[in-house]
Amino acid sequence: GVEPPDSILALKRIDNIDILGYVKDIRPYLARSKVFIMPIRLGCGMRGKLFEAWAMARPVVSTSIGCEGVEASDGKDVLIADKAVDFAERVVGLIQNPQKRKYLGQNGRRLVEEKYNWDIVADRLEGLYKESVEKE
Repeated sequence: GVEPPDSILALKRIDNIDILGYVKDIRPYLARSKVFIMPIRLGCGMRGKLFEAWAMARPVVSTSIGCEGVEASDGKDVLIADKAVDFAERVVGLIQNPQKRKYLGQNGRRLVEEKYNWDIVADRLEGLYKESVEKE
């Protein structure tokens, strides 16, 4: 993300870790990733990166907060873990299991297509607006 803290920047010293900060387009990075991780501990709002990962059929490991408000099933669409050890185990397990990665990626992609694509979301929002106006 934008302006990562020093504690994150310090990780650049470890082999195979790149700290990029802000990137204009996440897709090239998603395309070459095996697993998309969302260790979200705080926050609210839309989970745009989650939907982007799923749209590219990337398997996702997230905290429960990272999936808050999203109709996803642990073990089917995403792997959810809130403790650091469990989170790391799930990431490593996915890296080592190409079949599970494919399964989760395909299910995430299907979920985005069926429930979270722009047309469906826009139709729902339009319906809410109409309902609100009709009540007045």
